[in-house]
Amino acid sequence: MFQSQLYQFKLKTKMINPFDIKQEFKFLNNTQQQCTLYSKQQLNRSTYLMRFAISQQDKCLGTRIGQQISLNDPKFDINTTRYYCPISRIDDVGMFDLLVHAIYTEIRTFPLTLQHQIQDGHILNINGPFTNYLYHGYGTIEVPKYNINNNYLYFGIVAESSAIAAFFQLIEGIAINGDNTHIGLLYLADTLDELVLMEELIWYMEEKKINATFLLRNEQNSIGKVFSGPKGQLKTIYICNSIYHNQMIKHQSLFVVVGLLKKKLNNNWNISITKIQPQFDYILLNIILQNIIFNYDIIKLNLINQL
Repeated sequence: MFQSQLYQFKLKTKMINPFDIKQEFKFLNNTQQQCTLYSKQQLNRSTYLMRFAISQQDKCLGTRIGQQISLNDPKFDINTTRYYCPISRIDDVGMFDLLVHAIYTEIRTFPLTLQHQIQDGHILNINGPFTNYLYHGYGTIEVPKYNINNNYLYFGIVAESSAIAAFFQLIEGIAINGDNTHIGLLYLADTLDELVLMEELIWYMEEKKINATFLLRNEQNSIGKVFSGPKGQLKTIYICNSIYHNQMIKHQSLFVVVGLLKKKLNNNWNISITKIQPQFDYILLNIILQNIIFNYDIIKLNLINQL
């Protein structure tokens, strides 16, 4: 219902780059706009899937894979600005989807306001896009913070619960656009309902587009927590197996950790992160499992407070 016939024609005739929408079709242009809450669906206790409509129904939101937007509620005097990575396709017209994670505190914050007080039709301010990373397609990724602008054969991703939003567009963009870049995903959560995009990811697995493993934390073991999968206990070796690919070559593979704090990584997974170059081009990730050490390029994106 959001697709215009003109846009569909241009997309089918390859007049639009699937990894970079032309400027004429972009709604956002680094100026404040407004969007309207179209629908919301509660996925679990703390996560909502929200769909927003934009005023120009024949345009895309205007973000590229790896870019964020900010939302704030103009009805409040307090700062309600929050940053989000859209999970809808960059070529979706007239709308965009967000995973919104609640932070339950006694202080009135934007996540609580967004989820518990606004209803369908509520208008919010939207700004952006803001670049976290940029995926140019076919293995080429740019990460300004780490001065990375390289081409990779393989992406290894570790994500926790709703933090998967930071890389869902990357996964989907590679899977649906004939991009042969390999993806290995390790998706972690405390409970099954926190694997909020598992069904979509399983579909990409079945289509042989990605390699993914889903792990759940065993809450019965309060000391030195381990992870178990929906079909039984999984040992720590699966951390390696789920992201390893036989075509992985050093400096042609990029490993990304999102939504996991360094302390948690070190304590639970015996993973150490060490800078190895003064210019911070690369970080060395040592995964020590059964005396095996794999070295990858890695970026750790601190998005846990933004999702």
